[in-house]
Amino acid sequence: MGDKVEVLEWQSGTTWDPTASEVILPDGGRVSPGDEIEAGGGGRPGGGLIREVSGLEGRKLAEWCARNAGSGRFVIQSPVDVIVDAP
Repeated sequence: MGDKVEVLEWQSGTTWDPTASEVILPDGGRVSPGDEIEAGGGGRPGGGLIREVSGLEGRKLAEWCARNAGSGRFVIQSPVDVIVDAP
C-alpha cells in the first residue's frame, strides 16, 4: 500500500460489528465501508492516536493507522447521515 489512508475518529459510543463489517453509531444507525456520509467535525493532527485507544485490538488498529495515515485525521463530532449506501 503506497497510498496513505484517511483516518476517521468516530464519536464516543460508536462501535464496530466485525460480523457485518459495519460501524454502529450511538443512535443505532449503521455505516458500511463505501457508504458516503455527512457529519460535522474537524481536523486534528495525526499524532497521539495510539495513546488515546484502549484494548489490544484497538491499539493494533491505531498503530496501523499511525503507519499508513496521511498527516491528520478527521474527528466526527455530530450525528452521521448516510447519503449513499454502498452497493
